[in-house]
Order: sequence, then C-alpha cells, then structure tokens
Amino acid sequence: MNPIKAMLQAVICGLLLITILTPWSTQAVGTDTWHNVYEPNTSNNNFKFNNTWPYVNTRLWENGNQHIDLNISKVSIRTLTGSFSGKIYAHVMPWFDGNNPSKHLLPGYHSADPAVVDRQISDMISRGLDGVIINWYGQGTYADQTTLVWRDRILARGLGNRFVLSIMIDKGALSGCSTDCTSRLNRHIRDYIIPTYENRMGSAYMRDGAGRPIIYFFDVQQNYPSIDWASVRYWASSRSGVSDHIFMYEGSAGLDPTRVPAEQADGAFAWIDVNTTSYSYLRWWYGLSRNGRISIGSAYKGFDDAPVLWGPGGIRRFVDQRCGQTWLDSFKALREAPTAATALQLNTWNDYEEGTALEIGIDNCLSAINISRSGSTVSWTLSWNGGSSSTIHHVTVWARAANTSTMYNCSGDLPTSVASYNLANCALPAGTYQIYVQAVGQPFIKNKLSPVPSPVSYTR
Repeated sequence: MNPIKAMLQAVICGLLLITILTPWSTQAVGTDTWHNVYEPNTSNNNFKFNNTWPYVNTRLWENGNQHIDLNISKVSIRTLTGSFSGKIYAHVMPWFDGNNPSKHLLPGYHSADPAVVDRQISDMISRGLDGVIINWYGQGTYADQTTLVWRDRILARGLGNRFVLSIMIDKGALSGCSTDCTSRLNRHIRDYIIPTYENRMGSAYMRDGAGRPIIYFFDVQQNYPSIDWASVRYWASSRSGVSDHIFMYEGSAGLDPTRVPAEQADGAFAWIDVNTTSYSYLRWWYGLSRNGRISIGSAYKGFDDAPVLWGPGGIRRFVDQRCGQTWLDSFKALREAPTAATALQLNTWNDYEEGTALEIGIDNCLSAINISRSGSTVSWTLSWNGGSSSTIHHVTVWARAANTSTMYNCSGDLPTSVASYNLANCALPAGTYQIYVQAVGQPFIKNKLSPVPSPVSYTR
C-alpha cells in the first residue's frame, strides 16, 4: 500500500475512534443533535439535554434508573398536590464521599462539594421544593461535613425561610452506645445541633408555626429503648434555657401516644413500604388517627436495593417504578387524604443504593414520538413500552432554524389529548425549519423528544 495513503487511513481511523469514544458531555459544535439545543425564547429551560447532572455508576442501573438522557421535567411539584398547601421537603443522603466504595456506591460526585450542593439547591428550588431534611450521623462524620456545607450555602444565598434545612438524627449517630445513649443523644442535640445549626441558621432552620425547631429521628427510638426521653426532652426545651423542640418519629407508632409517649414524639413521618404499593401504603397512612399529633406524608418513585442487598437475609427488596405510576400514585393518595398532612417528604432525593433517587428523574417508558406532516399540519403519535400518557404534563411543538441552535416554541403547552398542530399559526421568520415534538413529563418525569435529526421539515 502507498505509505501516504496508509498514513491517511490511520489518521482517519484514529479520528473516528476518538469520535466514538468521546463522552456525550463533550459536544461538537454544529452536530445536529438535541444535546446542544436550547430554547432561547422561553424561560423554563426544559429543552436542554442534561438539566440535571450526576453520572450514575452502572451498578445502580436498576428499576428504570439511568445515567443518560437526564432531561427532567421542571414542572412544579405543586401541580400534583391538589388542595394540599403544606411544605414539601427532599430527604437527602449526605454520605457519598468517593473514598470508600465498599461502604457506599459512587453516584459520581462528592456530597460535601459546595458546587454540588449549590446545584442541588438550585435544582430543588426550580422544582418547587421548600427545603431539605438531611440524614445525620453525628458530629465530625462525613455526613456532618456535608450538612455543614448545606448550612453554609443556604445562608450564603440568603434564602431565609424560603428554603430551609432540618436534621434527621439517624440511629447510626448512636452506634456502639450502651449505658451512655441518653447522654450521647443529649450532647448531639444540646451541645452541637442547637448551636451549630439551629442558632446559626435562624429562620433558615426548619421550624413549626410557633417557631419551634424540628428534629427528625430515624430508627433511634426503635433501636435504643434505654434512652431516657424525659431527659432528652428537658435538655431540648425552654425549661433548660433553649427553644422548645418538635420531635418527629419514623413510622406510624409516633402518632399513637399509647405506643410512643409525648417525651419521644410530637408526631411521625411516613417512609417507604416495600411490601405493598405506594398508593395502598399512603392511603393507609393518611387514614391513621393522629391523636392531635403532626403527620408528615411521603412520596416516592419506587425502591430497589439490588446493588447493596441491605434487607434481612440479603433478600432483594423491590417496589417497581411502574414507568412513573408509583410516583403519581403517591400523590393520588395525598390528594385523596381525608385530613391534610402537615408536610410532605420526598423519599429520596439521592439514595441511589436503594433506587429512590429523584435527582435523576423517573423514566415513563415513552419509547418514541413519531411525527409526520401534511401541508402545514404536523401530527404525532406516542409509542409506549409499558407507560401511559398520565405521566405527561403537556406537549410542545418546536421549530429549529436550519444550521443554528435557535428553537422557536410554536405551540406553547398543549394538552396530551391534542395530537396535531398547524404550523401556519407559528410566528416564524421566513426560512426552513426542522420540526420537533417534545413530551414534557409530570414533575420529575423525564422529558422526551421526537427523533433527531427530525424527519419533518417546514418552510415558511
């Protein structure tokens, strides 16, 4: 073979290999994909390719979770809540330090990175959330380092009580205690949580309507029965010179004073039931007698601990996402509740190990948006792989100017019952356009787009 020709072939093959192996995040200018397409003439920015950012370890690709196509609906969570007007909080796992993969799998970020926390705060606010409840493991732990970053970023952004933080003391914060469990819990609250978080944050720390700081407990009362709760309550009350506190218990027993006395709990929060559907569990929860106590509801997309098998006997625990229906059923139960919950906790923002992470959205199993044109009318049909149109909030028709990234929102928000649009009604400058149809998901559901490049063009 001619040496020059061989060299050119080698160069070409190398360039092709680089192109194939280059991650999606390094986008070539001018490539006709929707990865680098924006919507400059609107404000909701839900057309950009990745509007949430974690790269998820492939071991965590279970139960519909993915690390690609993370274009997640920015429709407000309030569109699902009906008449419920309480606060909505995200439950945050703060333990991804990247240093001990044998203990915690790696989603692709470090939880205590201020830039990560800033992005998470912005993402939560953009979706209509009111704050975070952070799972906490004690002073000096990595979870505490992360929680301090959350404290500092919330304060630095001047969010006040518009976006708040609360501590959930995990049973792990008392790990190894025997006779000193009460004193250790008192030290956690009195000597650290109160001055470090509550006093430092002021109104940015979660409080009830009377200004009392709220502390949540996850499996603490259940796992440490020797704790003297009268002592804990005393040192977290005005009798000892600090603010009276609200104590929230995990599980329904916290609503029953015959099972959990007032020293231990002022109320309880729902979690996830792996033995039934979200709708059945939460319908049951909202129907419980509250006995004058606070009840906090739950919403979740599914559950799958296959990557870690933390359940009894190493048996996989699984709640199918059902292509987004498990998530929507959580809110159906909330809307039908006979008595309104005080607040709602989304379980969870980022527990990748148990398949509950909302941060990466929910796949609704919409496999394709098929579009065609007759004259000036574009039409579309949806192909499903197990999902349904109930997971779609609205549909939008877009026109992309030739050889540019400029997108024109032609139709605005169309109901899912509409399946065609007359492009003559779109105020487009003269030119030729590629036409796209986008199915915008219900809150936290992934948005989907018709094929790129589009098989449909239109000339004005």
